[in-house]
Amino acid sequence: MKWAQIGTAKSGNYWIYNILQSVAKHAGLERKSFIQNQAIYPIAKNWKMNFPNQQDIDHLSIHPTRCVYNIGNVFNMPIALEDIDDYIRQTSHVWI
Repeated sequence: MKWAQIGTAKSGNYWIYNILQSVAKHAGLERKSFIQNQAIYPIAKNWKMNFPNQQDIDHLSIHPTRCVYNIGNVFNMPIALEDIDDYIRQTSHVWI
């Protein structure tokens, strides 16, 4: 199962993210993570972020000409549009 979570900033997105993660865990759904398989992830685990475990969230920003995966406002990396399907295969819950 794949979830794309879309919301407006400061509208309870983190709360919803945690609820969806809890539902998935209790339902025994497999959790896939794109960001946790990237070279930046072990480094990012030591960063002070805006909320707990922000480094663990697959976050994707969609722009007219590109997509970018990021860790808060600290790290951004573009994804080639032809690689977006690969990104989606590697995650089960993406916050857009």
